[in-house]
Amino acid sequence: MRWLTLVTLIGKFLVYIKLANLDNQVYLHVPGYTLHIIFAFNHQNEAVYKWNAVVRAGTYLPVPYASMSTLTGKIHFKSTSDTTYAKISNLNYKLYNGPLDHVQEHQAHDLPLPKEANEIENVFQIVYNDGLVAKILTQKDEKEFSRNVKRAIASIFQMNSSIVSRTYHHPETFIGGENSLHGNITVEYSIYPRENGQLEVHKLYDMSNTRVFRDISADARHSHCEVKPEHPVMQNSKRIYTVVTNNENRVVTHIRAVGTIVYYPYQAKSDAQIIFVDQKFELVKDGSKNEEYHLDPPLSELDLTYHPHVLLNSGLLDESNGRHTPDYEKILPQIRQLLADISAYLQQNHIKIQGPDTKHEQLINRVQRLLTRLDAQKLHALHKSLQQDTLNIFIHVLPLISTPVSALYIKNLIIKNEVNDEIAVELLQKLPDNLSPSTKLLHDLEDLIHLNDTYNWEVRKVAILSFSTLIYRSYLFAKEHALGESEDDLQSPYQKYVDEYVTRLQGSKQYKVQMVYTFALFNIRLPITLKYLIPALNGEYWSDQHLRLLSLWAASASLLDSGSVFETFWPIFSNRNELVEIRLIAFYYIMHSQPSHFRLNNLFTYLITETEKEVYSYCYSYLQSVLKSTNPCNEELRLKIAQMLKFSPPPRGGLSSVKHYGYTDSKFGFGSEIQYHVINTNRSHLHAVFLLSHEHDKYQRDRMFFVKIHDGRPGDATSIFSLYKAFVERIILKGDSPHIEGVFLKRDKVVNTLYFDENTSLDIQRTQQWLFQDDDVRKTFLDISYQQHQRVLIPTDIGFPAMWEFLQPQVTQNNIIRITKRLNYDLGYRYVNWIHFHHGLRFYNPLGDIWQGVGRYHCYDEAWPFSFKWFWNSVGTVGVSWEKNGFFEKNTSGVRSHVKQMVFAKSENQHDILKQSSPHSKTFHVVSDGKRFRHDYNLIDVDDFNTGHKLYVSLFDSDVHVSNGSFKHQVTQFAQTYTKQIHTPIDHLILSLMNWRQYTMIMPDPGTHGFILQVVPSQKYDISNINLSFYMGLKHENFRLKYDIESNNQILKSWVANLSVEINLGYTFEKFKLNLTRVIPKQQDYRICVDGFRKISREISGHFSISMGQIKNDVCPHDSDIEVDVITKRSLKQTDGNHKYLSCQYVVPYFFKPFNTLECSASPDTLRRYEYHIKTKNLSNELKKSATNWWNRLVRYYQSYYTFEEQNNDNLGNEDLQVEIEFPMQANEIDVHVGTSQNLHHLSGIPAGYWSWLGVSPDNVTSPQHLFHLFGDEAQLLCTVYFDRQYFNDTLVSKEVPRNWTLYVDRRGVISIYAKATSNNTLAMKAVSGDVILEVNPYGESFQIVVNGKQKSIREYFQQEWFIYRPYVDFNLPSDFLFKIGFGVEYDTNCLKFFGYGSFDGGLCSKKQNTVGTNK
Repeated sequence: MRWLTLVTLIGKFLVYIKLANLDNQVYLHVPGYTLHIIFAFNHQNEAVYKWNAVVRAGTYLPVPYASMSTLTGKIHFKSTSDTTYAKISNLNYKLYNGPLDHVQEHQAHDLPLPKEANEIENVFQIVYNDGLVAKILTQKDEKEFSRNVKRAIASIFQMNSSIVSRTYHHPETFIGGENSLHGNITVEYSIYPRENGQLEVHKLYDMSNTRVFRDISADARHSHCEVKPEHPVMQNSKRIYTVVTNNENRVVTHIRAVGTIVYYPYQAKSDAQIIFVDQKFELVKDGSKNEEYHLDPPLSELDLTYHPHVLLNSGLLDESNGRHTPDYEKILPQIRQLLADISAYLQQNHIKIQGPDTKHEQLINRVQRLLTRLDAQKLHALHKSLQQDTLNIFIHVLPLISTPVSALYIKNLIIKNEVNDEIAVELLQKLPDNLSPSTKLLHDLEDLIHLNDTYNWEVRKVAILSFSTLIYRSYLFAKEHALGESEDDLQSPYQKYVDEYVTRLQGSKQYKVQMVYTFALFNIRLPITLKYLIPALNGEYWSDQHLRLLSLWAASASLLDSGSVFETFWPIFSNRNELVEIRLIAFYYIMHSQPSHFRLNNLFTYLITETEKEVYSYCYSYLQSVLKSTNPCNEELRLKIAQMLKFSPPPRGGLSSVKHYGYTDSKFGFGSEIQYHVINTNRSHLHAVFLLSHEHDKYQRDRMFFVKIHDGRPGDATSIFSLYKAFVERIILKGDSPHIEGVFLKRDKVVNTLYFDENTSLDIQRTQQWLFQDDDVRKTFLDISYQQHQRVLIPTDIGFPAMWEFLQPQVTQNNIIRITKRLNYDLGYRYVNWIHFHHGLRFYNPLGDIWQGVGRYHCYDEAWPFSFKWFWNSVGTVGVSWEKNGFFEKNTSGVRSHVKQMVFAKSENQHDILKQSSPHSKTFHVVSDGKRFRHDYNLIDVDDFNTGHKLYVSLFDSDVHVSNGSFKHQVTQFAQTYTKQIHTPIDHLILSLMNWRQYTMIMPDPGTHGFILQVVPSQKYDISNINLSFYMGLKHENFRLKYDIESNNQILKSWVANLSVEINLGYTFEKFKLNLTRVIPKQQDYRICVDGFRKISREISGHFSISMGQIKNDVCPHDSDIEVDVITKRSLKQTDGNHKYLSCQYVVPYFFKPFNTLECSASPDTLRRYEYHIKTKNLSNELKKSATNWWNRLVRYYQSYYTFEEQNNDNLGNEDLQVEIEFPMQANEIDVHVGTSQNLHHLSGIPAGYWSWLGVSPDNVTSPQHLFHLFGDEAQLLCTVYFDRQYFNDTLVSKEVPRNWTLYVDRRGVISIYAKATSNNTLAMKAVSGDVILEVNPYGESFQIVVNGKQKSIREYFQQEWFIYRPYVDFNLPSDFLFKIGFGVEYDTNCLKFFGYGSFDGGLCSKKQNTVGTNK
């Protein structure tokens, strides 16, 4: 908050004053009488004010630095009979760049006004109206840089006369309005009467509604996000005006005008930057006779609003307002050199412990800025002068220029076929990113949507989509510069494009063409498209469900507010006769539009009566995901949804779902989110992935990807993996040709579409050839783009243009070398990611033709080279071999990030102008106390033999001492769970790494500092490659993993792991064996052997042993042994008979048998008390010490949960342990008790969160964990049998069920399940495995159970190896049978359901017995 204190102090000096013109005099009406406040006494005399101004861009914390300009001169005012003239004279200036030490900046020398800026001293005319400036007049040919300075001076010399026209006895405040550099603006007047008739009039400008704040958040956050943008830029403008009495008149003697622009990013927790303008006007000449002032026509009448200059040749904003003239003889060689530097930079190693050199900083931003200066002729000349690598870089940078010249140049390259199709597609996709075309430019680019059939379809398709985005950006540009035009007038120039698209859409019979034009209307995003899209959505143009869904998507983009979204899509969603996928997409857009509370309530009352399981499953899943989201865009929505879900039952089926994964950095507020949507119907499968981000509280959807499979079968795909499986199964194995469409979006704009059908070859042969045939492929993929590109012009109080900018380019290169020989691959790969960006404030000084400012410069480099072989032999062994690359530079992997804040003063044409004024100043100066206060702090430095690499982690060039724990603190913040929306430990790890990467890239903490994570081949050990091979037995669950460390084809060390697992059919007996062997040539092998088993009945018992040592004759050693006996029991609360298990009950009245009865059975059948009796023998001191250290770390971490007591236990040996772990009922906690022969240690109430992820959770003896997974997202309802019909994958396949025992399911010949219809319209079931036969026959309202011919009581619990019968008489829950056979079975007297992942081997429920889609 130190910068805030500074701004407050500045505010004490900020005051304003305004003047009026009446009877040829500039005056104010002051209380009780008319007092003339004189600037020009009459047309015979003049008033002269001494003008001192300081314009400074810099920072005050941690140390004060600035780039500064000081101006001195005079301003002359003189009135004639009908106007007031003003003139600036004797103008000089100084320049300085560096620390504000109150010494160096005062050593700067005055420089005279250069001849190129002489017109700033031309006479100008001020026209007043009731004390306020109405306009100014200047010479017709005067440049804008001069006019804007004069506008600024005129805006200071004005005051609303009506506000000060009465007597004041005490301070008073009024609100008024006046013209200013920012347009008409609200002003707060505070008038203070002083002694001797003096007055002070203070003015404070309300800057909150200026364009500055609108532009900063424009096009960067989604329109439906409810969170307001952070507004990291603040502008203040204040003035004070002092008048004294002189001969019955009040004379203005002093004016002080102060303005500030403050930039405080990342929730004001990073370095703040400021532009400070301080102007002082002092009356030095009053009433003397002087020369006559006049203006020679032609003249220009100007308002006071700051006016930027636009270059005619490029249509771009000229930031110098006509003052700067580019030197093209210097610019073109500079561009060539920068392009060569970019190409060279990509090939070099930059993961070094140093900040980037000045030569290679901001290369993309520098070359982009220079390229914007070129007209078409110079751009063409530059293009023809480039070759090979520099030409390649130029082509990729070309769309970043974003000028009308570059847009037309890209069009010509494509029209004339001067680039290949791949490059043409890339140029077109990036063309609209930062280009805001006028309607004229749009007309000039129309050829892109009229490409004939000689052009590749990919090029034509992307051209249409990109041109549509340009239409919308052109509309936004026109709206921004509108002068009172109506909305219809603004949209009318684009009607012809909409009509053309609709005509082509309706005239085409090809679905891929219809897709493109529908999504082109999506990109246009104007309400004029709705009169075509709404009827198409309602089926008036075509009945095809897929085209109707496309129309819905397109219509969603043109609905501008939440109300219109709801009114359009609610009738669709609430229509239960509508198609499921259309209803669900309508629901998504309703929720995405942030509906009001009462509309959410209406949706809720409708949703709880929903009967379509896919609709309810998706909606419930969506609401759950939003409820748990950390995205700030959902703050209010989360509360509303929490209230809804209190009374919403969980879904009872359906595979449609939504999953959110995301994080929000708890300190700086940035974050990312991943959404995965699945919409499953009997007509199609839709999968969508959204990548979202938010920074400065701006919410944007960076990337979106949709895949839709037409004519899909239920269960074919419910995840990315199963989608791939279905794709391979249907296309490659079966030769099927499903219709598949894909849509790619970037920042809510469709950039490409894909469509495959029987007429569109998937070119599988080519894919197979690429994968399996001997081949040598070398490919480089290069992408250069802007992640963020924002520039906002901010007028300063002196009329100089200031600029806030955030320019974040990204360069990504992938080099791939692949050599294939009979399924053995040699793969060389190098990934380079390079993000050098800056953000900050700067201003242009037209006197010296120089940019001055302060910026925060980030340099992020990432490189991951890999060189490895992939091999697969006939025995079933697959393996990977990592090899050392021949060049050390190319072997360096890791991340380097560095950030520094610098003040600068740079001029393109006059490189020595700064030195002329301030010989000791440097062009760039790092904001720091000095290099001696910045140090390197090594965190990790390990050269590891087992990996063959050296890991080095360090904070370098840091002016913050590492002892404050900042790095460790940040790592802790990355791992926090409350900032993330996660489901599994893998999610947690990935999101924590994403958080860490984003933090490392932007380095938001104040000060100068760098971070490096470097991985290089070991310099200490001569290791050439590392081999990892894996073997899995096909008939038995045997696994073998081998890890070899080699040097020049000689094995230096090996680790071999052999794992054998045996599990019986009912999962009641598990046996495992693990041998881990270390092999070092010329040394005796060392082995660790683990051997154990578990028996599961009503309780669990087990034993495992660990032995280790050097081996002889391939036998497990017994140098050191650990023996562990395990006994697992129910807790005391479970056995005392008083505990009721009601965890499966839902809120009344939603008490029903859930889709998965296993959830209800979890609590009573869990084993919550574990006892481990550990005996050891001959353990090494190193192992004991390591175990003690880990225990001490655990105790320190859970210190508040830890207690200790002394207790002698004669049953334990000196090296034995007794460990008890208990999971309390209805508490997400763990109690751990560790006993030795002398002590007892307790950790009570440890949070179970992390530990449950690691498998530390209660076992369930009746419902093994694998059965729960059957009912998760991956589960498939394979077969359903009623007494009178059978369904396969929800498709009716038989309208008859035999009345004799009929085989429905057979699995591997070891379990068979039969069913038959009874005379009472019920269903009987029989299961056979080995010599056990289970029969269940309906009997009245209950049933009879017969096992091997003997009837069992339905009130008794009993079990066999592969099934359990459990009565719930005491718990008022339904009795159930639990089959522990690897697939799910749910049975009652009316229905028999089978769940599983694949298919069954035999029976009527196997796939080969069914013809899907037909009724028998």
